[in-house]
Amino acid sequence: MSALEESQTDDFEGPSTSQPQLEDTGSQVDGIRPRFDPTPLQPPPPQSWLDPKGDLRIDVGMFPAKSFVVCSRTLARTSPFWDKMLYGEFRESKPCPEDGNLEWTVKLPEDNTTAMGLLLNIVHGRFDVVPSYEDPIYIRDLYDISVVTDKYDMAYVLKPWAKGWLRSTLL
Repeated sequence: MSALEESQTDDFEGPSTSQPQLEDTGSQVDGIRPRFDPTPLQPPPPQSWLDPKGDLRIDVGMFPAKSFVVCSRTLARTSPFWDKMLYGEFRESKPCPEDGNLEWTVKLPEDNTTAMGLLLNIVHGRFDVVPSYEDPIYIRDLYDISVVTDKYDMAYVLKPWAKGWLRSTLL
């Protein structure tokens, strides 16, 4: 189970302390360290509570959709797109209790669940589940993350990881 998958449980448990595992390739020869055995980013569980006091549920992907419970203000502060969508005159803006709709849900069926999960973890400060800038990352995962961050005008949030991820990209 990856760090991303492990920490996205139904109950908020705080930061994970798991570390990437090194594959034991035998003894160390000529000062060469054992190689890191990368795994692709894992999709999140069916529902992830990224904020224990979250007021917004985001359903990402097609059947079955993955749900993320997040803080709407965190998203609005992070992106002008989300600010307009959630607090402007859009269908996704906060539901009105007078209409009988008590749960605030935004559906994003065309987005990649793994990439969106990673992005939401970053903006909610859950860096324990974000691959470090030195961790290898597959080019397809990097592409998916780039598409989602560009779509929601949030590419700048990847700055602490981008240079390292580009250096360690795997095909």
